[in-house]
Amino acid sequence: MKLIKLEDTEGFDCEVQKHYLITLIDVVYGSSIAELVEDLRFFESEEQYEICSAIKKAINFCKHKTILDIKKEIVTLTEKLKDK
Repeated sequence: MKLIKLEDTEGFDCEVQKHYLITLIDVVYGSSIAELVEDLRFFESEEQYEICSAIKKAINFCKHKTILDIKKEIVTLTEKLKDK
């Protein structure tokens, strides 16, 4: 079993945040939850766990949010990612 170092998790978290942002943008441009679930299944089969984590996070966030709420999250996340 390969152990993950603490500094490696920072890279994982950054990748998740980037893909989360991309997924939120996809939603604003019209992607449905069903399409996101389909994408999630694809990336699970490809073992792209950073992307899977981001898509799941976006699905959970978007379920009960308006497009305006999602756009605000995009702006907030973009600012956070600029600082990294």
